[in-house]
Amino acid sequence: MKYEIYLDVPESGEISDRKRKEIGLALNNFRGKRIRLTVERFYNKRSQDQNEMWWSWMKLSGDYLGYTKEEMHELCKRKFLDVERFLATIKETGKRRIFAKDENVYSEIATGEVFFEDQLLNIKQENTSGSTKVLSTVEFSELADDLDKWLFEEFGVRIPMPGESWQLYY
Repeated sequence: MKYEIYLDVPESGEISDRKRKEIGLALNNFRGKRIRLTVERFYNKRSQDQNEMWWSWMKLSGDYLGYTKEEMHELCKRKFLDVERFLATIKETGKRRIFAKDENVYSEIATGEVFFEDQLLNIKQENTSGSTKVLSTVEFSELADDLDKWLFEEFGVRIPMPGESWQLYY
């Protein structure tokens, strides 16, 4: 079970009574259990404009490098968004699950539940490509910067911003 609660924190730092109650109700569902509580800044998902710009870049850069836009998209995901994942069996339940690893701790992707290596069996590392669909507007801008830098450094090409034309540098 996972709860996501979104709120705007005012300058005073005071959380409304309604939001406090919502947080309390969520925590009550885990009485007697160990939980992980993460508080992080929320960013909006990438915009439609960013999405359209991305696919135009995939088409232009793919044409230049000899790939389809879909192939270029896969290449970029592997180059810039590769994620290390682990498949393992939880000793206690016998269930096979997918985990992320941080130092010597494994976090189940679906639930966030934390396990140590001695609690798992048959640990197998896999590298998978991340998805551009889940990127925030800020993360997406960073991806675009990485792509622009790579294309320029490796091929002498700058990707166009909206309203610009394709530029080659020699």
